[in-house]
Amino acid sequence: MTRIATASVLLRFSAGTVALRITRPAFGSEEPGSEHTINYFAFISLIRQAGYIIGVSLAFNHGLEEANIDYMSGGDWWSALTQPVVQCILNGSTEFVKSQMSSAQVLLGVAPTILALIGPSAEEMSTLLLVGRRPLLYLILTCGSPSVFFTRAFEYTNPADLLSDHRFRLRQQHPTGARRWSVTGLEYLFAFAAMANAADVHSDLGMRTICAVLSDWTYAPLLWGGLGVVVHFAGAVVLFCRIKRCNGCTPTADEAPHRNKHLLWWLPGFRASSFTLSSIKGSLQRLAASEITMCAHHQNLHYSVLSLVTMVHIVFGTMVLSSLIIIGPRDALSVVGRYMSSVIACRVILMYELSGLRDAYKSTHA
Repeated sequence: MTRIATASVLLRFSAGTVALRITRPAFGSEEPGSEHTINYFAFISLIRQAGYIIGVSLAFNHGLEEANIDYMSGGDWWSALTQPVVQCILNGSTEFVKSQMSSAQVLLGVAPTILALIGPSAEEMSTLLLVGRRPLLYLILTCGSPSVFFTRAFEYTNPADLLSDHRFRLRQQHPTGARRWSVTGLEYLFAFAAMANAADVHSDLGMRTICAVLSDWTYAPLLWGGLGVVVHFAGAVVLFCRIKRCNGCTPTADEAPHRNKHLLWWLPGFRASSFTLSSIKGSLQRLAASEITMCAHHQNLHYSVLSLVTMVHIVFGTMVLSSLIIIGPRDALSVVGRYMSSVIACRVILMYELSGLRDAYKSTHA
């Protein structure tokens, strides 16, 4: 424990002394933003990485069971390695720097909700996979969209509405020949760029910042993005259980919903031509059986569960991003901008593909 205390003192001294120097311009410079000024948060991220390495090595030498976890300062089993380092950095930081961290946390906290509002939904992505049959493009777009659009809880949406034609919509031009391959190449190029950009942001947040909730984990932002892919896959499974492929078939008379004009049309299995006591008894038995049966169809139940899972994913992303420290408001604004650029690119590509599917669906059912 003596070596841990010595390392903590060294980190506290380096963070405390340099924090006062790097936030002010160099001696003799006329402008406060001269080239001699060092980025505070970039420097602290280096201290954090060095302190993390020291903490890991000392923890392996002494064992986590023997480590003195400071529970009164917020330490626990999940932050046994990094909590002393974070405490040293915060003790050596000024109140102005801490206020900047707080403003960055507010901006990052609303980022998952903003990304979900402008991002694709699980139903739209599933339509691209199952109806458009574009599995590779689907996988790339799901990785480039870390957040999933959410709907009202327990609200059922008809998948056929995504392919229905909208009023005043311009007909999409379908390129042929070399133009078709060019458009496809541009789609995959922008999709790969969006995925690489999102992965790079996940990596930067994990390595250069600290998640206060899971401070020992460097992959908390990456976990949030990976869970978004899982939510999209769950939406594809739900849509796969809902749709039924049919080639040129039409609903039969038994499948078409209709109501009997008779007064007792609501009785299950009622026939007006066979109005007997036995038929009434059987109808009442079937009615009693239907009353104790679950009213919701299993497809609707799947959609309800999917909407709840999507909201839980957004809450988890808000918890992870809002608890990031060692990051300033300018860097946070850059992070949100990069996330939005990836999501918007994926959204544009998806809408272009769905527009082509609408035209194909309209021409097939014309």
